[in-house]
Amino acid sequence: MITLDAADLIDSLSTGSYSVTRRPHATFTAGIATPQSPTTITITASVYQATGRDLQRLPEERRSIATMRIFTTTRLYVGAEIGTGAEATYDADRITIDGVVYEIQTVGAWPGQVGFFDCLAQAVG
Repeated sequence: MITLDAADLIDSLSTGSYSVTRRPHATFTAGIATPQSPTTITITASVYQATGRDLQRLPEERRSIATMRIFTTTRLYVGAEIGTGAEATYDADRITIDGVVYEIQTVGAWPGQVGFFDCLAQAVG
């Protein structure tokens, strides 16, 4: 049996380093939203144009938006994924690819590989 190290695989197929912005939800005081400061991390990833089959993983109304497929060993998040309901503390992560900002829409763990994530991100705006 061949055992693959996800980190080595991502490094060997990497298309570069990318900036990811993690955005906390705004807090509310007396009904007024106060934006929180985002944090930025740099990840190594393999990034490719999404295929038609990839787009089928998204809701139908989102299939015409520019979409990228991202393979990484860094856990990325979709909106409200950290915590549940009112406890959710983050909006979806955003990644900058070739100067275009994309928002993470789906995250899947690769079966049998701990720490290897397959994500779809769509252009913002």
